[in-house]
Amino acid sequence: GMGRVKDYIMQAGGDRYGRIRFVALDTRGTGNAAWSVFLTAGAIIRILATALTGRVAFVHVNMGHRGSFVRKTIAMLLLRLAGIKVVLHLHAGGLMEKYPGLSGPVRAFIRIPFHAATCCVVLGNGWREWMIRTIGIDPRKVEVVYTGVPLGAVPPIERLGRHVACRQLLFLGNLLEAKGLAELLAAVARLPVSVGNWRLTLAGAGDIRPWKARAEALGIADRVSFPGWVDQAAVRTLLAEADVLLLPSHYEALPLVVLEALGMGTPVICTPVGVLPEILKDMHTAVFVTPRDVPDLSDKLQRLLQDPTLCQTLARNGRALFEQKFTLAAFIRNLFDVYRRHCGIDIEMARQSPPREEVEDTRQPSHWGATP
Repeated sequence: GMGRVKDYIMQAGGDRYGRIRFVALDTRGTGNAAWSVFLTAGAIIRILATALTGRVAFVHVNMGHRGSFVRKTIAMLLLRLAGIKVVLHLHAGGLMEKYPGLSGPVRAFIRIPFHAATCCVVLGNGWREWMIRTIGIDPRKVEVVYTGVPLGAVPPIERLGRHVACRQLLFLGNLLEAKGLAELLAAVARLPVSVGNWRLTLAGAGDIRPWKARAEALGIADRVSFPGWVDQAAVRTLLAEADVLLLPSHYEALPLVVLEALGMGTPVICTPVGVLPEILKDMHTAVFVTPRDVPDLSDKLQRLLQDPTLCQTLARNGRALFEQKFTLAAFIRNLFDVYRRHCGIDIEMARQSPPREEVEDTRQPSHWGATP
């Protein structure tokens, strides 16, 4: 998700006057952890060298957890010492829940980048309150910006709840225990015959073998498919064909797949974790299930599959919510507002570029959006 947010910012291209362009710098790469140290050092050197020419307006740091947090904390401290403005964009789902159980020194280290940043961007109001009350950040430095996503062709809502030979159940995400996959497989195995035929697609990166073995042990292996990682075009196709998106995660920040499902008019069953209870309403824009509760997940899924009216209600309300808050244009517009207020940058969304001779300031500041 964090890498895709970086891609969405890059797609904006820069500002409407051509004075600012975004440059993405990767601090992780595809190699081992040691290689990420060299990538991070290279990114820091490039930013500092560019700053010497007066061409860096600000740096946007997409902050994850574990190694990402450590690497980028060190990087942004060096950049702040050099007088460069840094926008810290927090994506680390679960950090707020895990923070109280961490040791004192670890908690102290976690607080450092938030205090050092020029401003902090968070995904929801719950994160903002945590940042202010627990981390001790000045409220004026903390901004809530909901992520937006692009959509392709949107299928008709009337497709939902119709009589079909086989219902399509969909999970999209990394194949991890924390995504609730064990509970999901157990829940679909409990579905009664009255639901009719169904197939479950578990699409995402990760080791397929333990989940295939779990499906076989539950006697549902012939109904579960594992396409592996899929690109964005395939994601939209899967969502368009799905009767329901299932995301019973133990914790999340703001999962982009839920936003995509809302926009595509695909009913969502998810756990009320992270920002989700802030933006979604149970039985109105999504169906909430208790984390790790197999019977609850199975019962709610059965109800949805047998209630076409509920399916279409969720689809219509979800799509309306998406158009109101989660379009890509709304995300870029709100993010640019943050850049203007905290970095003093006269930046406007690209609409129609003026002739080149009308542009007086031709600086090309760089934007740092690190991928996971």
